[in-house]
Amino acid sequence: MKYTMWIKLIILSLSLLMVFNTSCIIKKTITVDNYHIYEMPPGGIKINDNLFCDRNEISNLDWLEYMYWNKRIFGSESIEYLSILPDTLSWLEMDSCLHSFVSHYHIRMEYPLVGVSQEQAMQYSKWRTDRVFEYLLVKYEVIQYDIAQTRDNHFTIEKYFNGELTNIISDEKLNYYLDFRLPTLEERKEILYYNDSVIQNIGRRACKCAYPHIWSDIIPCINGSLSAMPTRPVSCNCSSRNNKIIFNLYGNVSEWTSENDITVGGSWLDRKEKILSTDTFYVGSPNAWTGFRNVSEWKMWEK
Repeated sequence: MKYTMWIKLIILSLSLLMVFNTSCIIKKTITVDNYHIYEMPPGGIKINDNLFCDRNEISNLDWLEYMYWNKRIFGSESIEYLSILPDTLSWLEMDSCLHSFVSHYHIRMEYPLVGVSQEQAMQYSKWRTDRVFEYLLVKYEVIQYDIAQTRDNHFTIEKYFNGELTNIISDEKLNYYLDFRLPTLEERKEILYYNDSVIQNIGRRACKCAYPHIWSDIIPCINGSLSAMPTRPVSCNCSSRNNKIIFNLYGNVSEWTSENDITVGGSWLDRKEKILSTDTFYVGSPNAWTGFRNVSEWKMWEK
């Protein structure tokens, strides 16, 4: 009995030692050289070894944050700020029951952004790339966050790598950054595997409230009155045990791709049959049914 007790104590001690050593090793593995292996993009889902996709569409809240930053850095009358304002008048092209959305839709924080051009979506992606990289530099104590940024000294990736910043606190550089952009049509095919609405690919309905209107053919306007919101919240405040699900890839808002004037997925304006028959749509200008989401990949800085 005594020997058995000693053996158990030895095994327990070795187990604790292994756990302690393992935890130390894990802590030591994350460095400025390999941090990109461990960092996940905010709100992103891993599609393949180096491709991530937003779980949700870009929301009105996301864009309001973008507008606030540009207004603070460049000023409310600047070209930079005025050029990113969404086209709220696009709602006037719709049924009269939706005209109130000219002033009200974009303050509905949880709903998907609409009314932006493909170029505006691309500019947002570049801005997001800068902000996420700035966050990582602060997190890894490479730079000190500058709360008084202006037009002349605000953070960009180019300024960091060109040595134009004065708030550097570490000699070690983070050479990898997350590049946010619009998806290609080929990437779209991979992304669809994680669609919340493609039941055969998921196996079961993981989040019922995330299903777009097309599955029940809800018409937002009936006899001049608003019968339902045309769009749904980007995640419908859903929680799912399946963390590999991407919400609303079909039928909520059509989404810009990197292909010129091409969107995918259809929107609340399209019937179910149309969306299921084709995934690509031509869009020539901002409207009330087109938004976007980002994909991202790790890149090493090259001049």
